[in-house]
Amino acid sequence: MEFTSQSEENNELMLAQAHVYNHVYSYVSCMSLKCAVQLGIPDIIHNHGQVPITLSSLVDNLSIPLTRTDSVERLMRFLVHSGFFTTQKINESEEEGYLLTPSSKLLLKDDNTRFTLSPFVLTVVDPFVLTPFLSLSSSFKESGVLTAFEASHGVAFWNFLERDSELNKNFCSMMANDSRLLMSVVVDEGKKVFQNLKSLIDVGGGTGAASQVIIEAFPHLKCTVLDFPHVVANSPHAGKLSNNLKFVAGDMFESIPHADSILLKFTLHNWTDKECVKILKKCGEAIPSREQGGKVIIVDAVVEEQKNKQEKKPITTETQLMFDMVMMTMFGGKERTEKEWEKIFLESGFTDYKITPISGFRSLIEVYP
Repeated sequence: MEFTSQSEENNELMLAQAHVYNHVYSYVSCMSLKCAVQLGIPDIIHNHGQVPITLSSLVDNLSIPLTRTDSVERLMRFLVHSGFFTTQKINESEEEGYLLTPSSKLLLKDDNTRFTLSPFVLTVVDPFVLTPFLSLSSSFKESGVLTAFEASHGVAFWNFLERDSELNKNFCSMMANDSRLLMSVVVDEGKKVFQNLKSLIDVGGGTGAASQVIIEAFPHLKCTVLDFPHVVANSPHAGKLSNNLKFVAGDMFESIPHADSILLKFTLHNWTDKECVKILKKCGEAIPSREQGGKVIIVDAVVEEQKNKQEKKPITTETQLMFDMVMMTMFGGKERTEKEWEKIFLESGFTDYKITPISGFRSLIEVYP
């Protein structure tokens, strides 16, 4: 019995060590994924067709020295384990080749691909994003309101983007691709939310990608994108004549144009509760009463409160909690539970809301005056 007890204790100790190691070295995952995207591995496999691509063919297409073949094999082994690629035997031979998975299909940079998260990988796994996390513990000791990002870079995130045109362009591209992917799901699963509206203001709508998806699904709807001047200036759609889409440069804390509804997609999580109340009050001033069809449409995460600590949470819960850490570190914002959402809705003067979970880790929230 004593031997069994000691063995169990040793096993538990070694598993705990592996758990710590996996988290300490978790940067290996994002850096390896970024490496694959930079090398164009997903596109090479995609362009190879339905047949698995061998290691030798992959290396040949990468145009790198043959001496790096072992390195490529080890990179692919890790990314296969992580679920980004899969292997399959070629014909009936023992040789295996690589194929894409649903995750790596989202990393294709091909112009014919409607959705791509490759800009997301390249932008997020970048020193300007990662540096604040290196001094995260120091930010906890500060009594001020500076975020870890501000402490590291000397300015707030949005000001940092404003002074770096290339970085701002990459960020806008990242958000546009996220919007196309997300809103295609939103308009499919939440048709009733948009179908009776005549006009909509996409607050913080970036380059208009979300509005474009909405207009495609609801051609009768007139959309206006409101965002910072430097963001609107970089939109590929700004300046183009359209009966359904126009752009307005402005500040949502100051004024929001009037419309039937306001869309806040992945916007409020960037801000503190106090700032969210200010934004929502401006939204309330811009829309008609509920009886006249007025409402605010929010697409954001609703973090599930843990009721049963023994219950295994879905992968989307980890995504929400990771995003919450990013919001805290980069912006001073947060991902909110339903109770936290309700609190800021009531403080903003709204009377009712409805939450509709959608595929993924975000929800569709309708807020009524």
